[in-house]
Amino acid sequence: MIIFNSSFRTFIAFIICTLTSISYSQMDFASYKPLRSAGKIPAVFTLTTQEKIDADKAAVERENMSEDLEDEFLTHIHYNIDEMLHSGIVLYGDPATDYVNDVATKLLANEPKLKKKLEFYVIKSNITNALSTDQGLIFVTLGLLAQIENEAQLAYVLSHEIAHFTESHVENAYTEKTEISLESTYEDRIKNLNNYSKDNELEADKLGIELYHKAGYSKNELLSAFDVLMYSYLPFDEVELPKTYFNSDLAFVPENYFPEEINKIQVEEDYDDSKSSHPNIRKRKDQVIDELANYSSWGKNKFLLEETRFKEVRNIARFESVRIDILNSQFGDALYSIFLLEKDFPNNAFLDKCKGQAWYGLSLFKDGGEFSRTVQKTSSVEGESHAMHYALRKFTKLQLFSMSTRILVDLEKKYPEDEEYKILKKNLTLLLADYSKFKLSAFHDLTYLEALNEFEESKQALLADISSAEAEEGNDEELSKYDKIKKKRDSKVATSEDEEFETKSFHLYLLSDLTDDELFKRSLRMAQNRLDEKEAEQDRLDLMSRKERIKAEQEKIDFAEVVMIDPIYTAYNYSTIDLDKSQEVEKIIIDTYQKMGTEFNVNVFDATYSEKDQLDTYSYNQRAILLDYIRQRSEYEDMKMFPVDYSELADFKKAHSDSRLMLVFGDFVKTMVTKKMSLSTLIVNVETGEVDAYDYIYVKRKPRKVVLEYYIFDFFARMGFKRN
Repeated sequence: MIIFNSSFRTFIAFIICTLTSISYSQMDFASYKPLRSAGKIPAVFTLTTQEKIDADKAAVERENMSEDLEDEFLTHIHYNIDEMLHSGIVLYGDPATDYVNDVATKLLANEPKLKKKLEFYVIKSNITNALSTDQGLIFVTLGLLAQIENEAQLAYVLSHEIAHFTESHVENAYTEKTEISLESTYEDRIKNLNNYSKDNELEADKLGIELYHKAGYSKNELLSAFDVLMYSYLPFDEVELPKTYFNSDLAFVPENYFPEEINKIQVEEDYDDSKSSHPNIRKRKDQVIDELANYSSWGKNKFLLEETRFKEVRNIARFESVRIDILNSQFGDALYSIFLLEKDFPNNAFLDKCKGQAWYGLSLFKDGGEFSRTVQKTSSVEGESHAMHYALRKFTKLQLFSMSTRILVDLEKKYPEDEEYKILKKNLTLLLADYSKFKLSAFHDLTYLEALNEFEESKQALLADISSAEAEEGNDEELSKYDKIKKKRDSKVATSEDEEFETKSFHLYLLSDLTDDELFKRSLRMAQNRLDEKEAEQDRLDLMSRKERIKAEQEKIDFAEVVMIDPIYTAYNYSTIDLDKSQEVEKIIIDTYQKMGTEFNVNVFDATYSEKDQLDTYSYNQRAILLDYIRQRSEYEDMKMFPVDYSELADFKKAHSDSRLMLVFGDFVKTMVTKKMSLSTLIVNVETGEVDAYDYIYVKRKPRKVVLEYYIFDFFARMGFKRN
């Protein structure tokens, strides 16, 4: 046996600490890029759902379940989890996931067998949540990482989820269900997979303390972890939005566009939990306080890993929260988060880009009559972010368009080589040209503050009883016709000593540098010409016969390839997922679209990775970008979307320069009364964001091969594709 002396142990401890401190590379937030998965793709992403079900049945005996219920349970759980794993919203090998794994390693240092059963991943969602599965997958959302104050709080949340796994709470919760919910969105799935009974939640709280205590974390952070959860509906910080926030050398927004008081935070610990699956925070805290008496010799650690690393990961999560909000068209939330981050990251290129996209999105949804989907009702917003939503909602359409123009023009000047700002401004110019109330001639050539100063000076001149010579010089009778007209509409001249400066017209001073800008004027004229051409084209189509219209549509199809990503098709036998049928239909869909593509002279490029061994990290990330694009596109209906991952789409556009992106989705529901199938096909021009083709069918038919071939053939024919 070798005995180490104390100096050698000290040396080894130093080396370990040194290696730990340099085990990750610091993030350069000045050139921040969205999170992507890295390293070798884990097996859980590549195994088929059926392979996982078979392995699960062989590994675990579920004595409290009948064979039929076990099949239903495993199919439902694995199918939902796999849909999430294949959606692109789950991360692996990235800095956030690595950090969560390292915290879990600290927690389970004395539980090596348990650690081998568990895998930890991060979900790109702003929901503040964590969830575990019966198969040992534990997910943490970026929303949770953005909210927590220290590593210990994360450690307790992980301990809680590990307890759910060890006590088989997912299985128990499923057994107790009387009705299986069919989740339609990934957010719903995240919530539903974490839907335990109150007793299960309290038990996980209690058992989680044991792991947490053994790891050496401070007991003081246990209760604060519940505060994180209670206030998680609020932004990741509470900072007053200055009433001068929108102001700059060229922009000014009056203070009365901000609320006199913000809405107070109303949530209480002892809220009514009678309709909630989770017990309220007061009950959970009381139980934890009682349980603490059973433990002694508490550690004092808020951090077992480097605190700087925690702060870095939290900042990553907060940067990502802005991107996620823009992806989900939550522009009011995104702008408040940008404001919070600008304090520590001023003039940040990523935040500036998000800001430009948010203001363009606000204008687009305002123009489309969908503004309430992007900015919350002021009555429903609590805390300091209320001021942001209040101001945005108070802007009229013209004021919002003017402010968006101001911001995008300034950003384009700040980043003159960045293509994104040029496209955003060009798209916004189309909105300006199409809005009858936007007249550049109505804008003033002075800034708001310059005009206010002139107004006050003219007011003082009235009060000072100016000399007769000066009065004659300003006499309307001696002014030309055009000077008289200009003076009447010029708000920067006071006409009486009681007059106040008009604040509602602040937007007419936002573009003072553009009133004589010939390039900007030309861009407006060109935008108007494009709108006129589009209207004339529509008028021409309206006068055509059906045959002529089909021929015209065929002439518009100027691409030879569509890139097909994974079809999403779910077959239900009553309320139970029919896995075999779902997979069968998905395979028929892929084969049929390729077959019909050949018949209609368009190449259907298979990017579905139906052979899972084809899937690697590069293709996983590319597919995640494309799926996010489709999700974002679905929010915009017929509006001209700008993709949040514009620069990230470069690889796709380079590899498929003359292609379109195609997504197919649908379902089949069999009940005692009827059998109904739906099928939707979406073809999008990634370069422009325009939908080239969209089709939806809903019929009382089974999704058999001959039926799908008929409707897919009909799709290509009706959309104007030329048959060979």
